[in-house]
This record gives sequence, structure tokens and C-alpha cells, in this order.
Amino acid sequence: MESDRRFRNYKLRRFFRRLRDRAGYLQLDACAVPAGTTTHLYAGAVNIYKCVITNASPSCAGSGNNTFLNLTHVYGCSDIAKIQPDQHAIDFLAANGVELLYFANDGGIYRALDGVTGLTTGTCGLSNSFDSLNATLGPMTQFVSVSESASDPNLIFGGTQDNGAPATAFAQSSATWVNVNAGDDGITAVNPANPNEWFVTTPPDSGSGLNLFRCANGITCRT
Repeated sequence: MESDRRFRNYKLRRFFRRLRDRAGYLQLDACAVPAGTTTHLYAGAVNIYKCVITNASPSCAGSGNNTFLNLTHVYGCSDIAKIQPDQHAIDFLAANGVELLYFANDGGIYRALDGVTGLTTGTCGLSNSFDSLNATLGPMTQFVSVSESASDPNLIFGGTQDNGAPATAFAQSSATWVNVNAGDDGITAVNPANPNEWFVTTPPDSGSGLNLFRCANGITCRT
């Protein structure tokens, strides 16, 4: 049993190495869905990928759907899927030839009602069928940090992955938030002595290391 588990893990590592060349850096999540005599392997990194594994071609090294199809192209032709990048979890329910799939990423939770018929192409100009569930589930954004004013419990300011720095001055009475910075944001802070002085960090870029930004306008800091 143990040797069989090592063998399966070795095969998965081979899949991951092959996909890593296309997905770049990021954690890699995978989900293997039984599909008759084949297996549909879904992998999530920056994008979502799919490969159909067969007994004849068990390593996603073939052609057509037996190689990793990029289903989302989030930084290329995003109209193929309209889904948030950076995947963190994948789950499924397969029954009667239908694959119901859920994808959790930096922007929330997305669904495909049937991966068999709805997630079939990696070609720009065509489309795959994903549904965003965020409008009905409520906000599911991944927060890296949250800061609060020392004197006003209504004032909250946070940093998120991919989705800027949301803030509100009405935390106890309203669900309305504004974005005071864009893109990837990290650790945030509010000056305890001055609730209008806010700080936020962003990841390193090509010209600098870690970036630290300051704004003296509090909730009216906008991008």
C-alpha cells in the first residue's frame, strides 16, 4: 500500500513539474475527477488548467485534451473565463457523467456546473462556463491584514491579495467599503495617535524591494 502511494505521488510530482513551466510561481492545487475510463485532472495556480488522463496517455504529455489546457488565461485573454486569478482550492461532485466543480481563489468562490461540457477549451476567442458565487455568498476576498482605528471602532482598513486595500468608516452601521489602494496589498496600519494617517505595504516590484506607502487623508485616500 505504501509503495503504491509513493508511486501515485511520484506521478503527481511529474504533473506538477510539467505544469509549473506554464503556471509560473504560486502554490499548486490539484483535483482528480473520475470520468469513466479516464480521469479529468484540474490544477490551479495563477490560472486553472485541465488535462484528460487515459491509460494510453497517463502523463498529460500528449496533444489536444491530453495536455494541460489553460482554461482561464487571466493575464492574456481573460474573456475566456472571467475568473479571478490565483487559485487556492478545488473541489467537485461527480455523478451521472456530470462534474460540478468549485474553485476558491483570491477573489472568492467560482463554480462550473459541468466540467465535462463547460470547461473544454484553452483557446483565446472561445469561452469556458464559470459562475461567480460572490454576489450571493457575500464578500469572500482574502485579507492579508486588517487594521482598526484606536479611537473609532467604525474605521477599518485592510490589505488584500489582488483586490486592493478596502476600507470603511461605517463598520457598525453599513456594508459599504471603498478601495484606498489598488492591486496586491499586504500589512496595513493606522496611527494610534492620528486615525487619518494610514500605512500599507505592497509586494516587491522590478524597481524596489518591499514598498511602504503613507496617506494622511484616512478614508478619503483613493486610487
